[in-house]
Amino acid sequence: MKLGAAELQTLRTGALLHDIGKVTVPDQILNKPGQLTHDEMEIVKRHPLVGFEILKSMRTFEAVRPIVRWHHERPNGTGYPDGVGGDDLPLMPRIVAVADCFDALSSDRPYRPCLPLDECRTILEAGAERGDLDGRIVDTLMHIVGQGTADLQLATVLN
Repeated sequence: MKLGAAELQTLRTGALLHDIGKVTVPDQILNKPGQLTHDEMEIVKRHPLVGFEILKSMRTFEAVRPIVRWHHERPNGTGYPDGVGGDDLPLMPRIVAVADCFDALSSDRPYRPCLPLDECRTILEAGAERGDLDGRIVDTLMHIVGQGTADLQLATVLN
């Protein structure tokens, strides 16, 4: 993605902190084995704003706050919490959104086991076609993952 050293550090920190707002989401919701109810989903959907508020007063995290707030926004404007999309959605939250989706698909969840890489690719590419994910970032991630062991490749990119 041709990011400089400072941008990569911001991305690393943002990736680590993007879900910090989930500290206010009850465990029975986070670990629920089935589909969330509408009310439960509304609680989960508050976590980007809560995370933004947690980091708001800390100058150190100024560059990270957009990642935390907008990692569930979508290029097509259908995300949350602000409905930001198009050119108004910065690159860093777009990157974390794709990585977050890949992580969710490729790891075990309370409601399903991890999915095979081919299925992850198909789902991410479909998301890019709908405009839910940035296609260039999906292509870049799939290229990196396709070059070898995903954990090794992603660790190399993030370090």
